[in-house]
Amino acid sequence: MKRNLRMTSFLLAPAIMLSSCASILNSKQQPLQIVTDHATAKVYVNGELAGEGEQVEAKLARDMKVQQLKVEQTGFKPEYKVAFQTTKSPLYIMSWIPFGILFFPPFSDGGPKSFDYKKEAIPVKPSLSIVPKKENSKYIYLKSTSFNVSKEDLVFKKYFSHKRYNKGKKESSVTNGKDDLKLDNTIFSDAIADVLKKYGYTDTTRSVLKNKTNTIYVGAEVSNVQFSDIYNNKGAFRQNYAVGKATINWTFYDVYGQTKFQKSIVSESGEFSPNYYDDPQDYIAVILEDAITASFFKVLEAEEVQQLMKEEQTETPTFTPLALKKAKSSSLVKTIAQAQNATVTLKTKEGHGSGIVIDESGYILTNFHVIANQEKNTKLILPDGQEVSCDVVRVNEYADLALLKADKKFTYSFALPSAADYSSGMDVFAIGTPNSIELGQTLSKGIISGIRNNKDSEWIQTDVSVNPGNSGGALIDRNGKLLGVVNSKVTGFGIEGIAFCIPAYKVSQFLGLSVK
Repeated sequence: MKRNLRMTSFLLAPAIMLSSCASILNSKQQPLQIVTDHATAKVYVNGELAGEGEQVEAKLARDMKVQQLKVEQTGFKPEYKVAFQTTKSPLYIMSWIPFGILFFPPFSDGGPKSFDYKKEAIPVKPSLSIVPKKENSKYIYLKSTSFNVSKEDLVFKKYFSHKRYNKGKKESSVTNGKDDLKLDNTIFSDAIADVLKKYGYTDTTRSVLKNKTNTIYVGAEVSNVQFSDIYNNKGAFRQNYAVGKATINWTFYDVYGQTKFQKSIVSESGEFSPNYYDDPQDYIAVILEDAITASFFKVLEAEEVQQLMKEEQTETPTFTPLALKKAKSSSLVKTIAQAQNATVTLKTKEGHGSGIVIDESGYILTNFHVIANQEKNTKLILPDGQEVSCDVVRVNEYADLALLKADKKFTYSFALPSAADYSSGMDVFAIGTPNSIELGQTLSKGIISGIRNNKDSEWIQTDVSVNPGNSGGALIDRNGKLLGVVNSKVTGFGIEGIAFCIPAYKVSQFLGLSVK
């Protein structure tokens, strides 16, 4: 009896071993060719560099997990693709040989190593080119981003077969989100900001004197998102990956917030493996980031955007000469109190700014950015609280100046100087309407911190207190003489006392004015 048992065990041992031939004899890794079509392309497998060149032999683990492939090529958006085991190993046939005699099926030969990747080369070819920033083209800064995706516009598609998906067949099921998509907007903003920085579209020198003719801003809104889950079932294993699609509405603005171009782009992400990302949120985020990046590079290719990016010349517009009346001695500002009476608040539909009376008949000087997109909705608020309508006479966007006209006689007005009459260290005062319309003609004191030049532009730097609403207001000396037009300030954590003004002696040149 014992002898028969030993004999049976002896005969079954090789049969059992052979019944798992593929699982036992197959190697843990399978070499495969990754085709990039670029001699300098770098191929990554699950984040590890596998090689460089037009064809790279990569070793993929036989673990029934979806492998994450990435190819980076200079001048192109990174390409993402997945690879997974789809076929039974040829060694599997050996598992059936002994059981053809013993009539016992090879159930035990179903481990991860019993499956192979297809032996065909895997194409991962970067195709979406990156439009390079030219040396003399404008910088692009991020203005705003937002997710505006309702539950009806959040779509989940499920494919039970990757073959079905690759053949473009209809999805197995489609569902909508249970709630509106509420993702951290930093996913969106960080993706665009990283692209702008990485490819040189944003000035990283932290220059505070941005050239107004060398800057554009971009805003973007995600309005539709689709996620597609693709499955591959083999034996007891399920392998899945996902792709994303996003509809993004892009808007390009000039430095004054004026809309210059709009376009909606539908873009798809690459293929992404959940096995490579530990956190499901990271998995969703990286899919969206790739779709967003693809959309941005596509919108940059638009001819209208390329035209916008061309640096504009800083030439002064051609104006028909406009003569202002020389102020009477009695109405010419000579004191700080009179200077306050010669400033006004400019009320617009979206906020407010400040203005300077430069002619007693009703001409008002301000910044163009105060009234940009608001020309028909601007009113003057006088020191006594009275509201007066006004018209835009002329603007110089390059110099950020505008001239308005109100049907109103003023008691005091400033004279426009014909030469610079200021120096570093001198005491100065700013008059304007900071933060609230209720604070009209607010006076603040400081000094001139320096005279700055940026290309053809000259700026008066001052530490005088400047806040939102001060733009377009007057910078004066202790005798009420007009020195500059308050224009901007540097903001940020820990930053105080850095503001800039347009020299008043340049106003006549910038707006084509003279005094008769």
